[in-house]
Amino acid sequence: MKKSEDPLDPLVESAPLAWQLAPQLCRKDPATGEDCAWEHGMWQYLRLTGLVGSIESRASFYAGALERVEEQGERAPPGKSPGPSRSPRTPTTGTGALRVLLSGTADYALLALVARGLCKRGVVPAVTAIDLCGTPLALNRWYAERAAVRLETVHTDILHYRAAQPFDAVCTDNFLGRFPAAERDALTAKWRESLHPGGVVITASRLRPEATEERLGFSPRQVQAFRDTAYRVAAEMSGRLPVNATEFARRAEIYATRHYTYPVRSAQEVQSLFERAGFRVDHLAVVDSGGTATPAGISGPSVRGGLKKSLQIVATRLP
Repeated sequence: MKKSEDPLDPLVESAPLAWQLAPQLCRKDPATGEDCAWEHGMWQYLRLTGLVGSIESRASFYAGALERVEEQGERAPPGKSPGPSRSPRTPTTGTGALRVLLSGTADYALLALVARGLCKRGVVPAVTAIDLCGTPLALNRWYAERAAVRLETVHTDILHYRAAQPFDAVCTDNFLGRFPAAERDALTAKWRESLHPGGVVITASRLRPEATEERLGFSPRQVQAFRDTAYRVAAEMSGRLPVNATEFARRAEIYATRHYTYPVRSAQEVQSLFERAGFRVDHLAVVDSGGTATPAGISGPSVRGGLKKSLQIVATRLP
């Protein structure tokens, strides 16, 4: 299913850029020597072709959740420059800007949602994006420059990150699934450490109640279906994709063969996870996955397919 171009999400421009940057910037695994270009070089094209789920289906959730920290930001009347902050937490930032940490980014899509949701209400965000890989960070810088968003990028593992100043909010999307269950306590502890008391974590995650704790990938049948569909869609979009359908299908097969996630199984386990880390869970909702349907016949960890539910979480750091 082809995705029409959104001026706030310029996939037609950014997809070839990611394809070009990934072989140069993607992180090599020190143990195997393999890099993640198979993922970050393809992700924008997979979104453009509608082969994977889109964060846009969760845009209203993130926008609504950010309203709870809106009063901490610096406001400006339309057409005027921002004046002195009215934020009671200005001393933690020294600038009055709302400090937002993006914990893990496949591309700039989360940055676009955060900036769009805050800036349209006159709130000035100062965003920091963290990732292990240089490719999504480069895409975030590219988007921030064209959208005039104040952005700092940090090339590091979130578990090793130490914030120079505490943040007002941590935003992340489908990031819990990057970590096995045994490592998630360390992740939420790091989020707590990165926030000031009263700071908020805003995140969403695919929900797989029937799964075990073992990591989940595409089955051989799902890989073949994904490749075949990628070829068909690429052939239909040949005028928009600067790569032939055969090459696109080959890379789609590599993506499906290598991609995996660690299932998030229940709202209860996520609530316990945040409470153990010293958060108050303010919002915990199981909702329909929503969004644009993927092409018929494909399924897998990163595609909507038969996945019906997702989990939305807003949690406040306790003192």
